[in-house]
Amino acid sequence: MGKQPKKTVTEIKEDLRKKYDARKVYGWSGYVDDPSEAAILTLMEDISADLGIIPSYFNTIAVGEGLNLFVDDNYDPKPPHHVIIDQPLSGFNVLGTDDFGSEFPRYKKYLPKTYNEGKTKADFKTGAEFIQEVRTNELGKKTISGIFKDLESALWAFGATLAHRQNLFLSHASSFAYGTPTEDQQAYWTYVYYQGEGNAKRWLKANKGFDITTNKSSRGQVHILATERLATWRYVQTKKIFSK
Repeated sequence: MGKQPKKTVTEIKEDLRKKYDARKVYGWSGYVDDPSEAAILTLMEDISADLGIIPSYFNTIAVGEGLNLFVDDNYDPKPPHHVIIDQPLSGFNVLGTDDFGSEFPRYKKYLPKTYNEGKTKADFKTGAEFIQEVRTNELGKKTISGIFKDLESALWAFGATLAHRQNLFLSHASSFAYGTPTEDQQAYWTYVYYQGEGNAKRWLKANKGFDITTNKSSRGQVHILATERLATWRYVQTKKIFSK
């Protein structure tokens, strides 16, 4: 039998879309795959390693929450045009950390011991990593997010939130005696938990296991987004940019 022709990007994405019954598969590797973005890749690899999160998954969820907007807007106009990462940014706008400011105590155990809250941006010069920011979410609810000293501080906040949700999922799964999830199942349910831990626990319990197709209609838009993230993550891995 002759050598099989290499699949095109379109074919790879379509295979993944069908495998996970996903609405779309995105090419979200384009924000860390260039020398001008190398600093972001390094931050993701280092932070995800400390938090026990697969780096390519870390990237996929971060970009899905808006990191791409930050990257697109922050290429230095002067050569060599590296992405500027040492300026304050809103976690609400960029990484979906809508409640980080109000829930900071829950995430402290995932963060460096030197990770501190300040009162104003002036405190960034004396060691503060973030200050609170009051915003209104898509449901019209006021939330306390954060303005972060720089991209590294913001990615730590995002990573701590994601790690918290991942561990919450695993804790609930253990309490339901569901056994050990596959990587795909953990990726799917961690994102469901990232979107809202209260509903996620209820859905997981009603699901009676890790099957991501069971009662999918009850999870509505969250299920659609979770399968997109899962399929996109597996596509990002085909690019072999991350260590895993």
